[in-house]
Amino acid sequence: MRVLGLDLSVRATGIAHVDGELTTFSPTTNDDRRLMEIRNHILTLITARRPDLAMIEGPFLSPRASGALLLGGVHYVVRVALMANGIPYLCPAPALVKMYATGKGNAPKLDVIKALIRRTDIDPDDDNQADAWWIRAMGLDLAGQPPLTLPDTHRRALANLRLPAALTNAGTNQ
Repeated sequence: MRVLGLDLSVRATGIAHVDGELTTFSPTTNDDRRLMEIRNHILTLITARRPDLAMIEGPFLSPRASGALLLGGVHYVVRVALMANGIPYLCPAPALVKMYATGKGNAPKLDVIKALIRRTDIDPDDDNQADAWWIRAMGLDLAGQPPLTLPDTHRRALANLRLPAALTNAGTNQ
């Protein structure tokens, strides 16, 4: 299964491509036009690489209303782009991504990066790439193609996640 991992951000979106490559996309504008920049970048990726599933880390909505509104906007322009292209997606909460990576849902970002380096020898450029890698790994694991073996304390993060019906009806679920 071709899974795209996204850690969406208004400043630096972490991307784990379907082939496992890690990149970070930073918009060039600092106003609402960055929503379109991010959407257009994701559209370019999905057109070129055609993922079967996109895994998007659910938003952490800060108490600052303006930040929450902008991050929500990023999430929805990307989700609409995925839906318009027939690509199903899941949005696991940040605590589930941390649990999958480290075994602890409240792990600091540095622990998520360290877990990636320790388990895979991949040294990401930033925490956004590390999050994107783990999010993609969750999708692969759900599809029965885990990129590595993790203890049950980590895999419990998958307990309440299910592949979208479009994928399970196509016979791609375990």
